[in-house]
Amino acid sequence: MSLLTHNAINQIIRQGDSSEDFNPVLQILQVKQVPGATSGVQGERYRLILSDGDLYAQGMLAKQLIHHVHSGELTVHAVIRVKNYLTNIVNNKLVIIILNLDILNNPGNKIGNPVMVNDTVGVGPNAAAAAAAPMANRPQPQPALITPMYGEIAQPPQHQQQQQQQPTRQPMNVYPTNHHASVQQPTNPYSSATYPTRVPSGSVAIERTGSAVPDANITPIAHLNPYANRWTIKARVINKSEIRTWSNAKGEGSLFSVDLLDSSGFDIRATFFKEAVDKFYHMLQLNQVYTFSGGRIKTANMQYNTCKSGLEISMDQNAEIHLVGNDNSIQQQQYDLTKIADLDVIEPNAHVDIMGIVKSVTPPSTVMSKKTQKELFKAELIVADNSGAQVNVTLWGDRAKTAMSEFANQPLVGFKKLRVSDFGGRSLSVAGGPIMINPNVPEANIIRHWWNTQGAHGAIRSMSGASGAGREATFDERKPIASIQSEHMGFNEKPDYLTFKATINFIKRDKDGGPWYTACANPEPPCKNMCKVTNVGDGNWYCDRCQQTRAECVRRYIFSGTVIDDSCTSWVSIFNDQALQLLGEENTADRLYQLYFEQADTEMGFEGTFHKAMFSDWIFKCKVKQEIVGDENRIKASIVDMQPVDYVKESKNILAAIARMS
Repeated sequence: MSLLTHNAINQIIRQGDSSEDFNPVLQILQVKQVPGATSGVQGERYRLILSDGDLYAQGMLAKQLIHHVHSGELTVHAVIRVKNYLTNIVNNKLVIIILNLDILNNPGNKIGNPVMVNDTVGVGPNAAAAAAAPMANRPQPQPALITPMYGEIAQPPQHQQQQQQQPTRQPMNVYPTNHHASVQQPTNPYSSATYPTRVPSGSVAIERTGSAVPDANITPIAHLNPYANRWTIKARVINKSEIRTWSNAKGEGSLFSVDLLDSSGFDIRATFFKEAVDKFYHMLQLNQVYTFSGGRIKTANMQYNTCKSGLEISMDQNAEIHLVGNDNSIQQQQYDLTKIADLDVIEPNAHVDIMGIVKSVTPPSTVMSKKTQKELFKAELIVADNSGAQVNVTLWGDRAKTAMSEFANQPLVGFKKLRVSDFGGRSLSVAGGPIMINPNVPEANIIRHWWNTQGAHGAIRSMSGASGAGREATFDERKPIASIQSEHMGFNEKPDYLTFKATINFIKRDKDGGPWYTACANPEPPCKNMCKVTNVGDGNWYCDRCQQTRAECVRRYIFSGTVIDDSCTSWVSIFNDQALQLLGEENTADRLYQLYFEQADTEMGFEGTFHKAMFSDWIFKCKVKQEIVGDENRIKASIVDMQPVDYVKESKNILAAIARMS
């Protein structure tokens, strides 16, 4: 008995959830997998019986601890020190949810002769007496019985009769009133496992000013868990989606979602279905604070949910929501900001928060969705921050339609949970996260001051665009051309990029019709003078993209050449933007077409333009990707950015590199 913490179960009941100064030592009397749980860590759940030598209670093992069962460390009769736990009432039974533990030893036998804690006990200061009731008139020890359905340790028949004579006690709230003030670091161990929940019924939604629930009974979002059947959160609506419809084999309906932020800085997504959409959509307003209860808590699908909580709430028409109004303890928004200049070190498909000045907005255009084959509206914002860099941010849907007016006059905007793309350097896309104009946070004042004093008139480096420039690679990050082969670049699912200094020593320009292609003369979206057009035979040009026929076209360069450094030579593809850098901005493809075909001035005009570009030195950035040409796989290197060599800067870099070697 001395191995276990005396009276631990009673103290757990009095205290509720764990505290730093209470780490009880308990014994495991049973470890049993929950019937119906799938195999594998993500789907498994284990029920425990926990004993302090006098009383025993049911427990559950958090998913991050399941490996102790797999390794054979956590077995029957093991003695553990419980370092972190939650308490809950499930089906009128006390459940202790183990979040962290140390395995001390295994004596190989049951310690003491514990009896079950009162089935209908609540959690809180007044519950300990009820929990200890089975200790009174304690029967003589009898063999424990295992019920086949739940795997619980059953009480002897005579003890069950005694228990039935006791008055039934109603379960109390899972969280004691005095617990929330002691919480310092919110954690959520239920990030990816699914647990049974119960939906409170009979609730009625009421909209009114003033909190319907005292703050002492509010549950922090970070403390929600799938076991909780009585909870109320107070949170600000920081994001609200449009109403969407769905249809599948089970039926059809509508839904919308809101992101909710509470005073602890945790946010969670709540989704409303069917009748709840009509009831709550117009009631819930952005930036307003409400109390919410009566929803079903479940594991979040993190592919579509970008909130901090690993859980989400499903709401029906029986949810209870009360308008609180403004609450200064809850921020309007909380950002985990990434500087735009640092985006090149962020992995593609990750989500980031950024804040900056919207320099410009493109008119809305439409693209065809590959998945749904429906037209989608999109608009591009160019956003800059005080890191001295800017990036393209893509808006979709109705927000794209109103972007020209909403983001006019260069507002300061905070974006949450933008998806990172490596297409053309780095670009960002709105993935359902909130967008706030002129957010009331300290970072906003710093960025606005930078824009007014420096940014509006200074040079800003682009992380996006057709050139794919991104951040300029440092001298030490450059590689020789031979790295394409030695490092097996281009064979990955996504392209590889490398930067090198080289000399262009050959330009292939004998393509039939010239080293260019004919593009649509429409400078506006969706064509932007880039989409290929075909000659319809009467001197006019037809564009498949805008489905228009025009009398003229524009020509854009596309040709190949070879570059050489001290390691090897490689073929590279050169496109219009880089070709104009190489040949000179004045030597457009249309101008050379006139010299080549109309004036036949090939020696001084056409050929002379290319000869001048030969044997010039550049810092190239190339995209390397495997492509199928005919029936062969070939590694293709395409120039996405090129800068002329600054020989003074280059000399200093070489001298510094030599000094580091000595």
